[in-house]
Amino acid sequence: MLNNTTEIQSRDTEFWRYIREVTCEQLQSNYQRMNIQFTSYEYESDYVEKAYSLANMLLANGLAYKSSDGLTCMSTANNNDVNFSNQNIILLKSDKSTLYLTRDIAAAISRYEKYHFDRIHYVVEIGQRLHFQQLNYVLLKMGYNWPVLSMVGDDADDNTDNDQCSQCARNLLHIPFGRIMGMSTRKGEGLFLLDILNNAQQFMLNRMKSSQNTRITQNESVNPPLLCQNEIADHLGVTCLVTTMFAYPRQKPINLQTFLGLPVTSSSTTMKNSHLLKSSAVSELCGLTLQYCHARLCSLESRSISSGLFPFKVNSSDPTSIVFDMDHLIHEFDQFKEWPSTTINEKSFVKLADHLCRFSTMLRTAYSKYEPHYVLQYALQLTSDVNSAWKHLPVLACTTKEDQLIRLFIFLASRNVLASSLRLMGIKPLSAI
Repeated sequence: MLNNTTEIQSRDTEFWRYIREVTCEQLQSNYQRMNIQFTSYEYESDYVEKAYSLANMLLANGLAYKSSDGLTCMSTANNNDVNFSNQNIILLKSDKSTLYLTRDIAAAISRYEKYHFDRIHYVVEIGQRLHFQQLNYVLLKMGYNWPVLSMVGDDADDNTDNDQCSQCARNLLHIPFGRIMGMSTRKGEGLFLLDILNNAQQFMLNRMKSSQNTRITQNESVNPPLLCQNEIADHLGVTCLVTTMFAYPRQKPINLQTFLGLPVTSSSTTMKNSHLLKSSAVSELCGLTLQYCHARLCSLESRSISSGLFPFKVNSSDPTSIVFDMDHLIHEFDQFKEWPSTTINEKSFVKLADHLCRFSTMLRTAYSKYEPHYVLQYALQLTSDVNSAWKHLPVLACTTKEDQLIRLFIFLASRNVLASSLRLMGIKPLSAI
């Protein structure tokens, strides 16, 4: 009987490992499409034994106690937070099995011992705030100084009326984001990222096929650095998904049930072009504006090089491509006796230059508040300013070399800043669409 039980457990374990492996492969594939890579993967099951030992250590040190019904708990009676005081944090069940919280505590300590970080962040949905309050409390009680309870000013401009959200936003350990509506595994409701990405890709493919401005063919292979149409469509779909997520402050709820005007369906669902184009929302397509602007500025660089107007050099990171020789361009500026007034006095030039100067300020604000939507708002305004300057400051059609140089320079600077903004949001900038 014992041998049969052992064999069954062994088969169950092997099957569980197989399911985990298949799941991780699919997750990695989805994350790769989202331009996300993880340096390591950990599993909750890795910390069961450590969590059990941790709870017993807390008991031995007097930081935890046994309740009358056999639970291993830690009290928050002396906590200064009135919303969190007089609670009993359960560490072990009466049958001595561990809980997710206990395993999370063990994992946090293990990561600290492995990486020796200055601080750690958990970017998790706001509904889990109690879990992280408890995690934070236990770690502080154990003498670790890296879980900081609050950081003044983290959400000062969050414009939220929810005091609990504000308190949670100041918790440096937990960086909360708004609940993604329409998802409830307990109710059997959920949206699969694979379906969202596939629908977005198909939407973009249909849009590209119907556009006269598309420059990439379906099987582009003449220029290796260029992506094929399917890859371009996938990147555009991801761009729209990311910008939709970042369109509002991170604690605001997000509704993805109608992303790009469509319910999230399986990849086998047939979608008609007319239905896709009519149902799209402007806010969901703002990511396209960013990518098209970046591609236009890259095209300006290529056309300026092809015209022979400006010097170029081989790209050190990509020997198959050429880029402007910026050092030579700056040297040209040094030869100016005076800046061309026809360009620098143009309102659109001044506005664009002013916005470029605000990039570092925006970065500090976004970082201090952990708010990626500041990056998106900056990029959208930059795109608007570039489009305005584009109308009033032609480069190749300009008749004077000085005006050409200064206009080209500010457009290339805009392209570089826009590319940096996209990368900060985890989006790959596209050089051609």
